[in-house]
Amino acid sequence: METILYKCYYDHEHCLEDIRRKWPIWKSIETDRRWLNFGIGKFFNIIMRYSLKLAIFVQYFVVLGKSIFFHFRSISNKLKKVVSIRVEMCIKSSIC
Repeated sequence: METILYKCYYDHEHCLEDIRRKWPIWKSIETDRRWLNFGIGKFFNIIMRYSLKLAIFVQYFVVLGKSIFFHFRSISNKLKKVVSIRVEMCIKSSIC
């Protein structure tokens, strides 16, 4: 950390690039394509849940096909029902 700060003090051009390379901030899907390496074929559903209070925020819930939710089908079915009801309400109220 001290070497990076020292370098940033004397070399202003590459300061931000070095810090980003050493300690990357959270990357979105658009900037980091490595998120696809966990096996996209195992997914059977991508569920979007809309926040009814703040319509701007969209949260993505990914349900794994043959791992966690395969053993807990009741949880998976309840999650699907809740999300589908919220999406229907969102479409009916024309928030989306």
